[in-house]
Amino acid sequence: MNPTVSIVMATRNAAKWLPRALASLSSQTLPDYELIVQDACSSDDTLRFLRRFDGPCDIRSEPDNGVYDAWNKALSRVHGTWVLFLGADDMLAGPETLARAVPLLSQCGEEVIFAYGVLLKGRAGTVAEIYRLSVNAVFINLPCRMSLPFPATFVRGAVLREQGFDATYRICGDYDFVARNATYGGIRRLPMRISYMEAGGVSDDPRYARLHAREHERVIERHVLPRAKELITACVLSRYETESDEH
Repeated sequence: MNPTVSIVMATRNAAKWLPRALASLSSQTLPDYELIVQDACSSDDTLRFLRRFDGPCDIRSEPDNGVYDAWNKALSRVHGTWVLFLGADDMLAGPETLARAVPLLSQCGEEVIFAYGVLLKGRAGTVAEIYRLSVNAVFINLPCRMSLPFPATFVRGAVLREQGFDATYRICGDYDFVARNATYGGIRRLPMRISYMEAGGVSDDPRYARLHAREHERVIERHVLPRAKELITACVLSRYETESDEH
C-alpha cells in the first residue's frame, strides 16, 4: 500500500485520550491513509484500544528514548507521501479533513516540504485558541518559537525518512526539524482546519520551562542564526503573498 497520508502517533499509557483520537481517524471519509503507532510499552489499555481500531494500522510496542526516538522508529514503517504527527490526545478537525487535504497536497510541488493548516487548541475537547498563520508569520516567528503548528502540518515523507528527528531533544525536536528545513517555496498554507490539540503537554508545563528554553537556544544557535540571511529573505518574499481564509 502506498497511501497519500501516514498518521504517526507515539503512545505511552494513553488510554484516557486514545479512543477520541482513534474515533476522529476511523470517521474519515477518505480511506487513503495509514496509522503508524509507536508505543512505549504501555501498561494500561492503550494497546487494547489500538488493536480494536477499524482501519489500516501498524502497531509496534517497545522501549524508546522519548517521543522523537519513537517518531524515528515509526518513520521506518511509513509509506505515505505526506506524514502528519498526532498526539494520542489530539484529533482531526472533522470527518472530511483528509478528504479535503489530499487534493490540496497533490497540488504541492516537490519543493514543498511543509503543508500546514489551522490548528485548534483547548482542553477536554473544547476549543480555546485558534492558530491561523500566514506563511510570512511562520518565518517572522521562527526565531522566537516553534512557528509551524506541527500537529496541523503535513511533512514530506521522503525528507523525514532521509533526515529523521534529533532524538537528543526532549521538547524541541520538531522545532529543530523545521528550523533545518524551512525555506521560501518549501512551505505551503492549506486554507482549512486540520486538527485539534489538547493543551497541557510537556511544552506547556512550567516544570520543564528551563529545559524548553535551553533546547530552544540550541536550535537557534545551530540552525536559525547560520541561516539568518536566508530566513530574512523568506520573510520579505512571503510578505506580499495573498492567502485565502480557511473554511
